[in-house]
Amino acid sequence: MLTLFFSSNTLIADTYIINSGNFYYSPSSLTINVGDTVKWYNDGGFHNVNANINSITGATYNNPESFVSSATGNVGALIYTHVFTISGTYSYDCSIGNHAAYGMVGTINVLESNTGGTHNIYAGNYYYYPTQLTINLGDTVNWYNNGGFHNVNADVNSITGESYYNPESFVSSATSTVGALIYSHVFNTPGIYTYDCSIGNHAANGMVGTIIVEMTNDI
Repeated sequence: MLTLFFSSNTLIADTYIINSGNFYYSPSSLTINVGDTVKWYNDGGFHNVNANINSITGATYNNPESFVSSATGNVGALIYTHVFTISGTYSYDCSIGNHAAYGMVGTINVLESNTGGTHNIYAGNYYYYPTQLTINLGDTVNWYNNGGFHNVNADVNSITGESYYNPESFVSSATSTVGALIYSHVFNTPGIYTYDCSIGNHAANGMVGTIIVEMTNDI
C-alpha cells in the first residue's frame, strides 16, 4: 500500500492520498491542515467514504462537517475527494455491508493552517513529512504524530552514536497518541539541523529529517 503526499513550496495546501482495500483505509489516521485535500483511492473491493452516520452504532459522527460518497468497485478508481475547510477531528467508515464492523474506519485530524513563522511536520511509520524544511530565524516547528510511537531527537545520531553537532541540541519525549503534538521548538540559532526518531530502529529505516534555519533579511 502506497501513501503519497504532494506539497506546494509554500506549505499552504497539500494533497494526501488514502488507499482503501479489504476492510482497511491506509493510513487509517491522518493529520492535515485546514485547506488541505484528501483523496481516497480503491485498492480493491466495493467501498465508499462515510463521514456522516456511524455504520456500526447508527449514531451521528458529529464531525465538524458531514459527507458521504458514492461507492465504486473499480480497482484504482478515485472514490472521493474532499477539501477540509473546517478544523477538528473527523471520523469516517465504509458504510458498505459489514466493512466498518470489520475495521474499515478512519480518522482525520484537521489543524488550523500554518501561519507566519509556524510550520508543521508530521511523523508516521518511518517518515517525517516534509523531510526537509527551510525556515527563518525565530520560526516555530511543531511535530505531530500521524501514527506509531515517535520522538524528535536532534542530539546524538541514533544510527552512528555520534553527535549531530547541530547549532543547538534537543530531544523530545515520545508519544503514540495519534494526532498528538510530539514536540514544539523555536529556532533561535541559524544553521542546518539534522534529527531523527530515536525509538527502536526508526532512524535506521529512514526516519530522519533536516531543518535549514536562515537569517531573516533586515532591509
